[in-house]
Amino acid sequence: MPIGDLQYCIRIINNYKQELVDSNWYQTFINTLQDYHSSFDEIRCLALGKISDAVNPRFQLALLLLLQEQYHPKRITAWDPVFNDMDRDILSHFNIVVTEENPEQTCKAATLWYIPHGPMSMIESLIPAIQQDLYIGNNLLELDLEKTSPQSLAYSKKARITPINTNKKERWFQAFNSMAIHALSD
Repeated sequence: MPIGDLQYCIRIINNYKQELVDSNWYQTFINTLQDYHSSFDEIRCLALGKISDAVNPRFQLALLLLLQEQYHPKRITAWDPVFNDMDRDILSHFNIVVTEENPEQTCKAATLWYIPHGPMSMIESLIPAIQQDLYIGNNLLELDLEKTSPQSLAYSKKARITPINTNKKERWFQAFNSMAIHALSD
């Protein structure tokens, strides 16, 4: 089947979801996440990548769908300037709203920010919004201190950060390596 076929992509993503659910890694991830927060009104996903063309974004979307099932947020939005029509169709199939709005916009509700491997410039611009909520994405403990803004450094020193450990032997290793769960300490 062609890699860009909608039904093929949906089937693969559902298979990846099941693969994650059946793993010890996912159970550990969910247990760790529940230590941080028990509910979210919204999940904002940024920088997911080209779902229709690549394995890593499909695994990342599979995890987003599992977060949706776990937390039942009122709304899930996704934004990435690289999304094409097929990516939008895939997200629409899973009831995820593709937004064109400014990703830096602060959410008013309890929000889970899911930004798998977003560029650091984006993460740094989002620190004012992220620090009010929970953030899953680039591990801020791995920042290049010489290239990091004072705002990001201050947040990374105040936040409780738990790396998402992945096994290099797992198929999804590259989709989730160097990521962590972040929240300000109470």
